[in-house]
Amino acid sequence: MIVQACQADLAIGLYAWAHYLLPIVSCNPQARVKATERFEAIYPTLKEVALAGSPGSKAMKQVSQKIFSFAAKAAGESVSELSGEATNVFIWCLTQNVDCYKQWDKIYEDNLEASVSVLKKLSDDAELGTSFEYGKPKIPW
Repeated sequence: MIVQACQADLAIGLYAWAHYLLPIVSCNPQARVKATERFEAIYPTLKEVALAGSPGSKAMKQVSQKIFSFAAKAAGESVSELSGEATNVFIWCLTQNVDCYKQWDKIYEDNLEASVSVLKKLSDDAELGTSFEYGKPKIPW
């Protein structure tokens, strides 16, 4: 049934999968911990591959603009590790595409926690001299 629903309408298929199959698959809390540990192990490599490319290139501008809003939401989360990582990605987006500044200007009121986190990170890095070289921000990781 789910396969047929997914072929007709992806949203309905994903809804059915999330509500009917996911609870069956992820009923073991220890399995979630293992899956999270595996993801944490591959995340640095995954991030490096996903964000690799020529700085300022058309492809990187598109990538940065697409992930910017996700990074903004995650940077405001209460989980410090997630927030810190998302803040770094947020800053990376700003360094790749000036249009992200315009996008930030539009969304900052709805994402105040994220904006505070980003500004604090930029301020701390500027004081330490770690993120800025010749007036241009570097990738903070």
